[in-house]
Amino acid sequence: MSKKKNSFLTFLTGAAMGAAALFLSKKENRDKVKETAEGAVEKAKDLSKDLAKDSGKVLKDVKKEAKKTVDQAKKKLKEVTEK
Repeated sequence: MSKKKNSFLTFLTGAAMGAAALFLSKKENRDKVKETAEGAVEKAKDLSKDLAKDSGKVLKDVKKEAKKTVDQAKKKLKEVTEK
């Protein structure tokens, strides 16, 4: 049984790596990934600083954003299911 699980996991890993290699083979895609990663690092640093200053406010903001995202997802799901 474990061989089947490992084989499937190996397949999924290989497929993901192949897709990533294909995507990253283009220079513009590598540049986009680099830019996105740098932006994420900056956001993480800012969040860390904000957490150190006022964690309560940050948590309140995160909950607000999460609720907004959930509401958008519900709206999108409703649109898709009504088609």
